[in-house]
Amino acid sequence: MKLFKRILVLFLTALLAVCTAVPAFAAADPTATGRVGETVNITFTFDAVVGIEGRVILSNPDLFTSSSLSATGAMVGGYSGGNFMYYSPTGDNVPSTYTLMLKVSENAKPGDTCTVTFEYALSNLEGIMGEVKQDVVQVTIKSAPDLNFDELNEQIRIAESLKSTDYTSASWSALQTALKNAKNALKSTTQEGIDSAAAALKTAIANLKPVTSLNVDYSELVKQIKIAEALNSKNYTAASWSNLTKALNTAKAALKSESQTEVNSAATALKNAIASLVAVPNGVDYTELNKQIAIAEGLKKADYTADSWAALESALVNAIAARGISNQATVDTAATALKNAISALVRVTNAVDYTELEKQIAIAEGLDESLYTDASWENLLEKLEAAKLAATGKDQAEVDAATAALKTAIAALVRMDYQALHDIIAAIKKHAEDENLSGLWLKMHELLEKASAMFESGDQAEVDAYVAQLSALLAEIIKEIESLKDANQVIVGDPQITYPTDPYCNIGMHRVWPILFWVSFALNLCTVAVVVYIYINKRKKTTDDTPLVDYDIADDAE
Repeated sequence: MKLFKRILVLFLTALLAVCTAVPAFAAADPTATGRVGETVNITFTFDAVVGIEGRVILSNPDLFTSSSLSATGAMVGGYSGGNFMYYSPTGDNVPSTYTLMLKVSENAKPGDTCTVTFEYALSNLEGIMGEVKQDVVQVTIKSAPDLNFDELNEQIRIAESLKSTDYTSASWSALQTALKNAKNALKSTTQEGIDSAAAALKTAIANLKPVTSLNVDYSELVKQIKIAEALNSKNYTAASWSNLTKALNTAKAALKSESQTEVNSAATALKNAIASLVAVPNGVDYTELNKQIAIAEGLKKADYTADSWAALESALVNAIAARGISNQATVDTAATALKNAISALVRVTNAVDYTELEKQIAIAEGLDESLYTDASWENLLEKLEAAKLAATGKDQAEVDAATAALKTAIAALVRMDYQALHDIIAAIKKHAEDENLSGLWLKMHELLEKASAMFESGDQAEVDAYVAQLSALLAEIIKEIESLKDANQVIVGDPQITYPTDPYCNIGMHRVWPILFWVSFALNLCTVAVVVYIYINKRKKTTDDTPLVDYDIADDAE
């Protein structure tokens, strides 16, 4: 019985040992996220491990600047170059946790991903390694929760696609400042900060001023600056070098100017300062060098091809810089190189003819905007701008195309027609103070005031619309006037001349007039006679013809 119990105990002990030799693994989260500059932690946990070794595989290692692996528990070992190995110093199964730490690169962008493969094999109590296993985690670089970087990233993309040579230095400098702030905003934790940086960068892009749009030529200024910067102060006297330094600082500041006069002035001043440099006496003969420099500076860029002129300018910069060098061989080499560059100049044989283009530009600039519709004028401005750009081009085909387009735009200009508006306004103003139309006064004055403003409109449709409104008003005025007429009312108008239609100026009437005169004369005599007769009879009736009677009052008393 005791033997049976002993065997049972040994069996249970062995069984327990076998069970504990199979460690349980807690799988890591299959996904992980991190932002730029943050550290992404990926954890792998084992409840009982004697030893573990393997490697970490990154599908896109450029997303991270560093990686490290740490172990907890009683495990010892290390991690290097993506490989790791840890073991229990006591040889026992112990629980342990391994944390892979990945530092997200500053160059990572939201949406970038990397597959992290944790490949490992475990050893048992006897030190025998088991099969190789893998656990995979997908790491995604993302923005802060609920933050939208789309517009910011788009503006950064646009800004980075632009070229500094296409814009003025001042506007380009402002863009670079806004671009730097925009990139810093990729780490922002607030949407307000992100949107503000995106808006500022968008504004800076919109405010970029193309060099061609200003018609400012910086080429000579840039050339003189390059020459001055290639010189060595040790080769010239302090006083002359001081003058050069002042002129150079002024020239660099003029790179931001939008005035051609200021740019030219700065370039000339710097060129004079370079020519006025006094070399420290060193016994070197600069005669040939100065001769070649004088020849080169007397040439014109427009007469030669771009490549050959670029080679000349490079040789000229070196030659001017060699003026102060105390080594005769170096000076002679520079002189020879410049002489060769002058000899290698290739003249432009097919000069571009800008005659017709300049003519069309002059015609377009002499036109009056107020005489044409807005739409046709906008089209002209677009073609005019393209023509001005083509005026600096070297391709005859492009120049001819721009000329034709501008000529077509000039021909396509649509003149504004205000005559109908003039006529209808004049017709209505005749009735503006008619007392019989007082009910229409307000409407008349409102429409007339608005219509008068249409003489500054560049939209023919808008002008025609007001003509239609005024025409309707005039019809209403005429209808009102007609309604005021009646049978007893005579509307006195302007007298109309009626010319005779008889061939002899109504000569038949000349015979009628004498007859009418004598008839009238006879009637008048009769009338006078009748009046006299009536008057005389009336005078007779006024005489008292009653017989006289001897009347005595005393008779009445009797």
